[in-house]
Amino acid sequence: MKTLKIFALIVLSLIMGTACEKDDNEESAQGVLRFKTEMTSGQQGQKFNIGDTIQIGNYDFNLKKFKLYLSNISLTRADGTFLEIKDILLADVGDNITGQFSVNLDPDEYTGLSLGYGLDTAQNNSIPESFEREHPLSSFNQMYWTMLKYRFAILEGRSNLVDSLGTNSDRLNAYHPGTDILYRTKSFPLDLKIVKDGSKTIVLNFDLEKLFVGNDTIDLMTEPQTHSEPVDFHIATKFMDNLKDCAEISLL
Repeated sequence: MKTLKIFALIVLSLIMGTACEKDDNEESAQGVLRFKTEMTSGQQGQKFNIGDTIQIGNYDFNLKKFKLYLSNISLTRADGTFLEIKDILLADVGDNITGQFSVNLDPDEYTGLSLGYGLDTAQNNSIPESFEREHPLSSFNQMYWTMLKYRFAILEGRSNLVDSLGTNSDRLNAYHPGTDILYRTKSFPLDLKIVKDGSKTIVLNFDLEKLFVGNDTIDLMTEPQTHSEPVDFHIATKFMDNLKDCAEISLL
């Protein structure tokens, strides 16, 4: 009987070892896709970070904060089907930690990337207190206003005429767009091939000059703020429309 028990243990160990080896092989057969956000400004594509000052039109602008919800981030396969790689990302745009994420993918070819700027209706109707602290929709992130639901973005800074920034005449800028009708979606063509043990990076780059001097100009001095209230809702609309079109993707 003792011999049978020993034999059974040996067989079980071999089975478990084979299973673990199979799992390791399956994991290593995947590739890694990294998604990151960046900021630049103007035609020269100069990289821009929180705390930097850039010229936008006739103004100097110092950026203090740029948080943004990106949602329903999906890849389009060659056969036209979709693969969601992230449901919601709350990005400090350009940040090396919160402004990016990585996923493991099976080898495949992808022809497009689609995403939403802000939150869709279902996501926007979430109850922030129902989520764990680490969740993007958690009340801990302070993106929720009872009067508005979620703020889709927070972009804040200071502006003034060129060479006048840092004086008493500085304008405080605070753009807080929200509400269901401001949700925007965008699709980008993509030529992405994920291979075994390979690594690729999709960079979503926001041109801040185009954000303010884009389809419909937002004047930093005369239109310095929006909290998506009726009196300034037109600024929130311009902000989200410009946001949709100021970003481009590149593949590394």
